Amino acid sequence: MPALPLPQPVVIFALPRSRTAWLRDFLCGGGAPRLMLHDLAVQADSVDDFVAVLGSGKVAGTVETGAMRAWRTIRKRLPEVRFLVVRRHPDDVERSMAACGLPSNHDEIAERVGWLDEIAAQYGTTSIDVSRLDDPAYCGRLWTWCHGVPCLPSWPLSQVQVNVQIDIPERLRLLVEWNRTIEAMKADADSADARLRGVSLPFVQFKLEPWPDVEAEAVPRGEAHFNEVEHLVEPRRPYRLDCEAMRARDATGAQLFFTARVDGELVGYCMWTTMSDVESAGLPVAYQGPWFAVDRNDLRGLRLGLKLFDRTLEHLRERGIQCVFPHHRLQGRGADLDAFFRRKGAKEIQREYCLWIGED
Repeated sequence: MPALPLPQPVVIFALPRSRTAWLRDFLCGGGAPRLMLHDLAVQADSVDDFVAVLGSGKVAGTVETGAMRAWRTIRKRLPEVRFLVVRRHPDDVERSMAACGLPSNHDEIAERVGWLDEIAAQYGTTSIDVSRLDDPAYCGRLWTWCHGVPCLPSWPLSQVQVNVQIDIPERLRLLVEWNRTIEAMKADADSADARLRGVSLPFVQFKLEPWPDVEAEAVPRGEAHFNEVEHLVEPRRPYRLDCEAMRARDATGAQLFFTARVDGELVGYCMWTTMSDVESAGLPVAYQGPWFAVDRNDLRGLRLGLKLFDRTLEHLRERGIQCVFPHHRLQGRGADLDAFFRRKGAKEIQREYCLWIGED
């Protein structure tokens, strides 16, 4: 019987202290046909070295806490590579690093979170919360996804509660020893990324932007949005955005304008207004405003829009918002979003109507 083809290599990206050592051990055991590495990037002199090992066929992949800055170059040079992003809240990461004696740089963690956001936004990338690694059923599927063969049912059950810790003093010693290699790898990754940015792979970015900075781009996008969902409802209500009012609201800090960009181009936005709930004193809430993604097949606008929405919820949660009030129109591509909201646990609470009472 001919041997089954080996599955394509996997790179699992995560912040430090996100069960990465446990993942490596878990994916190496249970009769795994190939090894899974851990932090290959810190021992590679260049992205070429990293890709050579990853594409050698001798390893199933690697679990990385620092190689995220090279993701675009890795995919360019190894197009068949598969990505998985494991998320842990950065505050929890920093607390865990401090507790075990690892130096923590807030700005560096924030930079890595930005890289993870970019990787998670790429089509075909799976993104999970670290808590999923407590689920034996999910871990079994992950093991199979990495190795291409079924996982022994007993292996995840026996491992999910195992606590795997790296030798901190030894890791600190090695980081000093590998410093030259690490810096060389960073420089090579940054140089290669700069050459690739916007050339052959889309650079997707989600972020919160001040309204004055995006006004010139957002106004025409808003018109396309308005024409999609509004003009057939009430033709006597024209699109005429009050930019002065938008600037004033933005200045209060209560209006949050989130954007999705591909290679720098604004392709989507989602706006929220935050406040204290007057009907439930002291409860911080947010009301969804316009939410739109460009309808272009090459960008898969709807999927990009859904990812953008999820990023806005993450940001609002970090701001301490307890309850949000999303909505969707019955016109345009958002007409079927009811199921999307319900999967997140939202409940339908009202219906809204448009009634013209002015002169005909």
